[in-house]
Amino acid sequence: MILLGVNNFQIVFEIFILSNFPSAAARKYKKTPSSGQLVISVPRKDDQPTREATLTVSYASFTVLAPHNRPKTATRQEITLNVIAAREENPPAGSTPINWLLLTSLEVKNFEQAIRCIRWYTYTPSG
Repeated sequence: MILLGVNNFQIVFEIFILSNFPSAAARKYKKTPSSGQLVISVPRKDDQPTREATLTVSYASFTVLAPHNRPKTATRQEITLNVIAAREENPPAGSTPINWLLLTSLEVKNFEQAIRCIRWYTYTPSG
């Protein structure tokens, strides 16, 4: 799920290419302690049955400058982003552990706000 932040529209997306992750943010994220655990339902996939997963959650904030590819007349503004890590530390045998690194412009100042973003990320519309 990728939502872009434009005109008060907020974003929550998973970081797929960590080599592009700002190095200062990566250092801060790695030093962030766990803030709690969340149990989620993992849908059936291929030959794996539906299961529950316990995720260890941590979060941190960092600031980056707007991209260089803006017009030269534009001022590069600072953008505050929040990173949320959700890791499954003890997956069942034969299962791939969940290891999400989510980036959002939504405010994440406590565990409940981090959980809200994870729930939005895992939301699958029925239909």
